[in-house]
Amino acid sequence: MAESLRKKEAVWAPVDMIKPGASLAGLTGPTLLVYPLVAGGAVEGLLHVVWARPCLDPSGVMDHLRSWPSWATRYLVLLWKARRLRRQVEEKDQGRHALSQALARRIDAGQILGSSALMHKALVLADGAAPTPYPVLLLGETGTGKELFARWIHLHSQRSEGPFVALNCAAVHAETAESEIFGHVRGSFTGALKDHEGVLEQASGGTLFLDEIGDMALALQAKLLRALQFGTIRRMGDDRDRGVDLRLVAAANPQVRARLGDGGFRPDLYYRLSTFEIELPPLRDRRADIPLLANHFLASAFKKKGMGGAFSAGAMQLLRTFDWPGNVRQLESVINHLSAIAAEAVIGETSVRALLEVGGRSLSTVQSPSTGQTFQAARSAFEESYLETLLAETGGNVAEASRRSGIPLRTLFRLLKKNNQAVVRNP
Repeated sequence: MAESLRKKEAVWAPVDMIKPGASLAGLTGPTLLVYPLVAGGAVEGLLHVVWARPCLDPSGVMDHLRSWPSWATRYLVLLWKARRLRRQVEEKDQGRHALSQALARRIDAGQILGSSALMHKALVLADGAAPTPYPVLLLGETGTGKELFARWIHLHSQRSEGPFVALNCAAVHAETAESEIFGHVRGSFTGALKDHEGVLEQASGGTLFLDEIGDMALALQAKLLRALQFGTIRRMGDDRDRGVDLRLVAAANPQVRARLGDGGFRPDLYYRLSTFEIELPPLRDRRADIPLLANHFLASAFKKKGMGGAFSAGAMQLLRTFDWPGNVRQLESVINHLSAIAAEAVIGETSVRALLEVGGRSLSTVQSPSTGQTFQAARSAFEESYLETLLAETGGNVAEASRRSGIPLRTLFRLLKKNNQAVVRNP
């Protein structure tokens, strides 16, 4: 090839000469031709012609090659350039995909908002669980962000390139639950007109998130346990096992622990799932995070309207003291509603109160101390409530809070740190 490039002419050679140790016996003519494709005085490529046996008279081939039109060479050059360009595009696409994965991790992590000690503990546990292959059990009330945590774990795992499949067990009808989870084959029951992959197969190579797993029937719990133990499942009506390779993240209400003793949930499945057990706190137990969450949701909602927004001090105080039985999901829904009906950029106390009192819900959610509490517990509850109110009224200005309360500045900082209260503005 080097000689053909140098001479810009055809070069013949017996093909066996390039094979180390090969015999030249019996060769009566060339078996390999390297012919330069020239356009504009430059060699644009090399054409290889190979015979299965030695060619006795290559002159016919040479006549055909000498009549090779230059436009054909230029056409081939364009094809080669297009091929190189396609490879470059594919490489860029791969790079963009890798970048999108990295950005997805950053975006997803950014949506888990909270600076309280309880949220920090949950995130530390999730960070430790994510790179492992083991199941994760998320415990929390409705609306605490269990699926958000599950997606976070998936995107930070070794399976982030694979699918993320979610199924709410409480939303699946009992008669179709087995088919939804394990799949079925055609004719296995009335209406089974074709084969169906269950979520266990759909999630193979990635992560399966089973929400409200405490509502799963005991018979299905047993089948799920077997699938986790042996990595195989059997579709409804099938006579053979199928392999699955997935990572399971399950979620349940904390009360699922109490059901272990009354037969409502299989202890062996619970122990299999709880290799990593992460408890997500209700919003009422991390009130210090409410301003952060509320402002985040408000900014997102007002961005869609093309404007900025804020809460008055009184409105924020109402949000901080409400009980939020629906947790973060309810908070987001309320703020979306407030932003939709807002006539001004600042949402006031009246609007918040009117919405939160719908349905007779009480705004007096910080309970009064009772003799059923220890003195220390009652004191801690009062202290947390007092500091929340104080910070809300002073807009997070610690110096002003110290002046109003009469608490020395250093002591106030210590109390704020102890109660995980977020400081908006330092003196």
